[in-house]
Amino acid sequence: MCVFALSAPAYAQTGAVSGQNTAGSATSTNTPGGDPAAQQNATGAQADDAVSPDDIVVTGIRQSLANAQNIKRNSDTVVDAITAQDIGALPDRSVTEALQRVPGVSINRFAGNNDPDHFSVEGSGVNVRGLNFVRSEFNGRDTFSAGIGGQAINFADVPSEMLGSVEVYKNATADLIEGGLAGTVNLNTRKPFDNKGFHIGGGVEANY
Repeated sequence: MCVFALSAPAYAQTGAVSGQNTAGSATSTNTPGGDPAAQQNATGAQADDAVSPDDIVVTGIRQSLANAQNIKRNSDTVVDAITAQDIGALPDRSVTEALQRVPGVSINRFAGNNDPDHFSVEGSGVNVRGLNFVRSEFNGRDTFSAGIGGQAINFADVPSEMLGSVEVYKNATADLIEGGLAGTVNLNTRKPFDNKGFHIGGGVEANY
């Protein structure tokens, strides 16, 4: 008798719980099916919850990488290049800053003109394989400036927005003009027929 008295409340409690679950499931099943308007509102609410408030924008750079690889593959000497999309995607302030990302190229940072106690933010010189005697070309034409440590143009004065590609020749060939002991840097500007359609290029800079 004692065993039966202890087991009876357990069966009653189990039955009550299962009854509550059955009633709850019946309520949730009949409510959307019975009212089409309520079902439509529930579907719309679920769709709104599924949409994320933040948009994810994916930009492909496969063509930019392919152009740089083709320049290196089709050249007769050792050439590394960066294209316009690579230059624009990097947080660089000038061509000098962009050139430091080319393998074998490093930049110098000297004291600033207005603050000789601290180094300048922008790079002021380009070294190829550790040498600073770099020859520069602008659209394939020889260009130079009177500076210390070589005749190369001051790359820090060239804005990166106007360039289509930068080619770094690390070995001399017969078609290159002599003068670049370390190498030759060719700056190619953007041309009207490089892109199809209407394109605008620019940059934003702020000081604080």
